[in-house]
Amino acid sequence: MKIAKFYYLAVLVFAFFLSPAVTIASTQEYLGEKLKQADFFRGGRVSGVMWNLHVKNIERNEIINTIDVKVRAENKNGRLSALISFLAPKKYSRQKLLLKDFNMWFSKPGLRRPIPISSRQRLSGSASNVDVVSANYYEDYEFTLLSEEPLDGQLSYVLNLTAKTRLMSYYRIKYWINAKTSHGLRAEFYGKSGKLIKTANYKYENQVSYKGSLVDFISHVTITDNINSDDRTILEMSDIEFKDFDRSTFQNKRMLD
Repeated sequence: MKIAKFYYLAVLVFAFFLSPAVTIASTQEYLGEKLKQADFFRGGRVSGVMWNLHVKNIERNEIINTIDVKVRAENKNGRLSALISFLAPKKYSRQKLLLKDFNMWFSKPGLRRPIPISSRQRLSGSASNVDVVSANYYEDYEFTLLSEEPLDGQLSYVLNLTAKTRLMSYYRIKYWINAKTSHGLRAEFYGKSGKLIKTANYKYENQVSYKGSLVDFISHVTITDNINSDDRTILEMSDIEFKDFDRSTFQNKRMLD
C-alpha cells in the first residue's frame, strides 16, 4: 500500500467539559469553552487516550476495503502526539504512522528507519482528512459565531473557524456544535479558494468513564467527498481508554520495535 493511503488515518488522532446554559447572546469566551468541550468529545484535550479504529473506505456506494488500527494519542503542554499501529489486514500489520505536532513519519518492516512525510505530502490526497476528526480546533483555529440554528432537532451554534497557520489541512471550517451537549455534530471543510472539499458528520455513542463521570464520546465519523458524493470514509471507534503513556511511546526511533 502506498504511504499516501495512510494519511487519512491522521484524522483519527488529535484526531478529545460541559458548561452552564447562557443566553442566546453568547460571549466569545463562552463559545471558546464550547469549542474546547467539542474537542474533548472528539479525542483531544486529555493527557492520553487509546482506542481501536475500524475504517471503511467506500467508493460508488461500495466498500472497497477496510482497515483496523490501534491509536495511542496524548496532548501535553500543548503538544500533540499520536501513534497509529496497523492491525489488519495482515499485509499491513506492523506498519505505523507517527504524528508529533505538524511532523509525520511512516514505518513498516524492512525499513532501516522511519520515513519522514513532507508538509506537501500531508496536505495532498488522503492527507487532507487530517483535521476532520482529531485536530484541536480551539488551539489551531480562530473562531467566530456565524449563526444559531437547529440541527437534528436541537439548537446548534454554527462557528466559522479560520486556520492560524498554513500547515493546517483546511483554511476554513464551518462547524456545528450542539448548544446543550457541546458535541460537534457536523463540519464542512473548505480550501483557500473557498471551495467546499468535504463534509463530516459525527456520532457519540460510546459511553466512557472520565474523572468519575460517564461521558458520551466519539463513536462514528462519516466523511463525504464533496466532489464525488458516493465516496465516503467511515470511522468507527471502540474500546476507548484514557491513560498516560511512557515517554518513549511517541519517539520515532521506537517505531521499528
